[in-house]
Order: sequence, then C-alpha cells, then structure tokens
Amino acid sequence: MPQGIYMDSPRMGEFAWYGEDEAWEVTKELVGLANKDGQLSNIIDAIKSNRVSDDFSELWSREKEDFERKIYSKRSKIKVSFVEIDNAIPVHGPTSEVHEDLIWEDFIALLNPKEKQIVICLKNGITKLSDIGQYLGYANHSPISKAMTAIRKKAKALINL
Repeated sequence: MPQGIYMDSPRMGEFAWYGEDEAWEVTKELVGLANKDGQLSNIIDAIKSNRVSDDFSELWSREKEDFERKIYSKRSKIKVSFVEIDNAIPVHGPTSEVHEDLIWEDFIALLNPKEKQIVICLKNGITKLSDIGQYLGYANHSPISKAMTAIRKKAKALINL
C-alpha cells in the first residue's frame, strides 16, 4: 500500500464516504498520491498532445494489425491507439512493471475496459520491436514481444474476452 493510504474492512451498512463532495476529496487525494513525482500528469499530457497512430500508421501498421488480430473478438470491438511520445517525456523506468491498468517498459499501455480502448505510447524514432529492444540493450526483440503479450493478456482479462 502507498504511504498515507490505509486499508480497513468496511463495516456492514457503512459507506466509505458520504456524498459527492467527500468522494471528490478522496479522488483528488488519490490522484495527488499517484502524481507525487509528476509522472502521471506528464504521461497524460503526452497522450493528449502527441501524434496518434493515424499520423504515422505506416511505421506501426504491422505491429498494430498483429496486436489487434491477437485480441480480436467478434463480440467486442477494441480500439488500439499508438501514441508517439518524444524522448523528453519521462517514462517510469527501464524495467517492466505491471500495475492494475498500467503496463510499461519504455512504452506505456493504458487499458480502458469501459471504452474498450488500449493506448500504447512509444518514444518517437523507434518504431520496430527490434529497434526498441536494441535501444533498451536487449539482444533481440523477444523481451519487447513478451511485454506486448503481457499487455494483450492484461487487456483480455480486463475486457473479459
């Protein structure tokens, strides 16, 4: 548990907070803790202000098609967006991390099960799995492919495919 957040089992018939105002205060506190180092707002700003895959789709067409094909289901249409971010935008770290709706390893995937949307952020100039692997110091693209597979598995679990 992050520092400053305490978990307790709810009592029967009690509410975690009363009213919309108190819920909003809890939400602001939670977002503040998540954005303690400014990383969360930088990532959100990067997604809002940078090019989406339609602008540079020829660079990612194979990877996007492959990713979409592997999570395809006739009943649930899932939108996959690739967002290009520049090298100045901080990404959490060089090691893989998986935490609830976030998966990152020099690229970030935000999974939104309600809108059935996956947003994958990648640093600009690096467009192929092998290039990303080389940039991160791997011998080949295998660790990057495994990270994309982890994103797919997490998406399937969240979106109930």
